[in-house]
Amino acid sequence: MPKLNEEARQHLEVAEISVAAWARRHSGSSAWSGDKCGCPDGRCIGYHHEVSEPCQCLPTLIRAYETEQQANVEAKEIWDEYQSGRDNNDAAAVAHALKQAEQWVNTYEGVSVTSWSLDEVVDGRAGISVTNSINDQRWLVWAADSAA
Repeated sequence: MPKLNEEARQHLEVAEISVAAWARRHSGSSAWSGDKCGCPDGRCIGYHHEVSEPCQCLPTLIRAYETEQQANVEAKEIWDEYQSGRDNNDAAAVAHALKQAEQWVNTYEGVSVTSWSLDEVVDGRAGISVTNSINDQRWLVWAADSAA
C-alpha cells in the first residue's frame, strides 16, 4: 500500500484534512489505498500525469471534499432547525428551515431536481431527499443519522 508523498501531504495539511480522513473518504478505511500523489486512483502517476508533473486530481478532489463538508454542516443546521420547529410548534422556524432547505437543494443538488422533502423517509432513513428529472425515484441526498 503506497503512502502519500510529501506534496500530497502538504496539500491536505493546507486544506486541514488529515490523512486518515482523506483515506476514509476514499476507501472507507483510515489506511490510504490510492496513489502516492493523493488521488484515490492507484494508477494516477503514469496514467493521469507523469511522475515529474503535479497531480491535478488532488486539488479538484480537495475542493469537492470541502464543498461536501460545508454542505453537511449546512444540512445539519437546517435539519436541526426544522426538527426543533416541528417539536415546538414553531411555524416561523419551520418556514425558515424549509426556505433554507430549498436553497440548499438548489445549491448542492443542481437543476435536475424536480422535488425535495425533509419529511420523506428513504430506505428507513430520514434527511433531505429529492427526485429528479431523470427518474421519479426518491433519493436521500443527506442523511440525518450520518450527522453526529
